[in-house]
Amino acid sequence: MKEMRRGHFDLSKVGDSAWRVSDVRTPEDDPARVVAFIECHDRDVEVLWIRGSVAGPQTFRDLDQALDAVEGPATLPEVVHIE
Repeated sequence: MKEMRRGHFDLSKVGDSAWRVSDVRTPEDDPARVVAFIECHDRDVEVLWIRGSVAGPQTFRDLDQALDAVEGPATLPEVVHIE
């Protein structure tokens, strides 16, 4: 699997077991488009947040649980662009 979409997030494979999560609502040239990086390990899945209200990495039991957190409105507030 090279790419997949979940809700308004694109997941692009960046390694054997890692994905970049991008918010498709944000323009492609905006650095805020990158939301997180997800890496799958033998026993868990780690999410390194780039944008949102969670500081530092979080660990989840599986990819579905990690993706649920990515979609969660409390974790990732909508980006507001100030012009």
